[in-house]
Amino acid sequence: MKKLEEILQTYRQVEFYRDKGQQTSTIANKIDGTKTNNTISFETHFDRKGYFKFNFSKFDQQDALLLKGLILKEINEDKVKSVIDWVGKEPITQEIDIYIALATHTGISQKLSHTIPFFLYGNADAHFYGEGSREESDEEVNGIECMAIRTSQKIESRTPTKEELEKAKAQFQDLPSIADNIKKIEDEIANSKTENTTFDTKYYFQRNDNLLIKMKYQSISEKFIINSVTEYQPAIKADN
Repeated sequence: MKKLEEILQTYRQVEFYRDKGQQTSTIANKIDGTKTNNTISFETHFDRKGYFKFNFSKFDQQDALLLKGLILKEINEDKVKSVIDWVGKEPITQEIDIYIALATHTGISQKLSHTIPFFLYGNADAHFYGEGSREESDEEVNGIECMAIRTSQKIESRTPTKEELEKAKAQFQDLPSIADNIKKIEDEIANSKTENTTFDTKYYFQRNDNLLIKMKYQSISEKFIINSVTEYQPAIKADN
């Protein structure tokens, strides 16, 4: 059995799980040389009887709060409550399917909602790009044995349409960092085109009893280098 599958089986079988942790990330633009740093603190609570809660707070490189996110499923409820709360904006609250909620939060949580929660619900393989190439190996990092996974995924992206851009401007016009990005997109709108970008990613998993306690990854494309470190404090027994 491959080691990723051993990890996934552990999460699929637990009756209870909780964690808290922190992720630090750096996104470097290879074209203009700029770097963006941010930190996310998060907590996960899961009960196989039907309860699930994932919440996180994201901070910029000056430790200013950017946004908060929440996914909450109560026992015996089919839908979950999804909340995306950007600082300075009205929270976006929805009652939706849990997989849609996890996918919706994937980008803003920088894959956190698409990692352990997907492990727990038994739908994790897509997180490691099952439609692309994937290789597993054992490697040491700073003297610690880790499981390494190399993946390659082609992502199709395009410049937004004018209608999409206007909608984004209206929603985020009070957030300077996002407004700057919108201005860059606006400058490119006349040359709108679809592009295929290949991301080559390497993950390092440090585990204890097949529970992740640390995950590092580096993802490289033609334009970006993303480095991320996530530390987990997991438990699979409920508090007495």
